[in-house]
Amino acid sequence: ASSNGSLSPPVPTDRIREGVPALYQGSLAAASATFVGHYPWFATYNLLSEKIPKQDTTLGELGRRAVLGFCSSAVSDTCSNSVRVVKVYKQSHPENLSYPQVVRTVIKESGVTGLMFRGLETKILANGMQGILFSILWKQFEDVLFGKKK
Repeated sequence: ASSNGSLSPPVPTDRIREGVPALYQGSLAAASATFVGHYPWFATYNLLSEKIPKQDTTLGELGRRAVLGFCSSAVSDTCSNSVRVVKVYKQSHPENLSYPQVVRTVIKESGVTGLMFRGLETKILANGMQGILFSILWKQFEDVLFGKKK
């Protein structure tokens, strides 16, 4: 149990007392979520890049890139959200639960909807803004460093 109250997540010193392996609880899920999220991001970005025509004006092209980045992030977050829910639950739970135990517990508490969509709105908003900035800046730097592609 946590030393700072039963409803709050354990503080790092509690985890350290449990030994070094306790510091890595949820690391497999973290790596999996990253893997699961990367392919959909680039697949969405590449598909939309082909389907949404390049714009003639700078403002229009910046808007296009913003849409590409936001949509790519939203698809990626939706695909990887359930894995991230499992990761956060495993990392913050006071007991060392197995991944199947975590999934069963989350489904019991929140249903499949909770497993799939818990925190997704916030994640899409935050990561969507990051995706917008990334896709705009990435292409801007690419244009500056390597010249504009026709």
